[in-house]
Amino acid sequence: MERFFSFILERAISNWDTSYLQGRLLSLIASTSYRGHVTITFPITHSKVLIRNPDKINKFISSVTKVFTGTRKYEVVKSVWPYADVERESGGGRRKCVVQDEESWFVNWRDCIKYAAVGGRKGWVTVEDRLEFLMEPRVGEKGATGTGTVAEWGSY
Repeated sequence: MERFFSFILERAISNWDTSYLQGRLLSLIASTSYRGHVTITFPITHSKVLIRNPDKINKFISSVTKVFTGTRKYEVVKSVWPYADVERESGGGRRKCVVQDEESWFVNWRDCIKYAAVGGRKGWVTVEDRLEFLMEPRVGEKGATGTGTVAEWGSY
């Protein structure tokens, strides 16, 4: 019976205050008079990777290592990626975030999420939605009309 060495590498994020963000987002959506059902989640994409040795070279290496290590099956390895060095409440003014704090995240996403709610968007609001929102011309911008659509080429 041949055994394969395989394991799952799972990524988890620590010290990210999603409860705070959820409250801010629910308040934002309520301000739009959106009447639909709202569920807020923060999925982590590519959070699990299966690592295994399917080819003949890896089978040979595995059989050689079995002599020294025995047969072991590794189930799950968890890698914790800290969003910040400490939790939001306990950090006070000395908290250091890896990229941005929760309030900055909210400010960056707020208008896109509000636009999705006002537009009756169903499903996930993703990075693509944010890019679409950021690229859409606004009233008063060069090339924009009163309806928010782009004017014909050469009309400005």
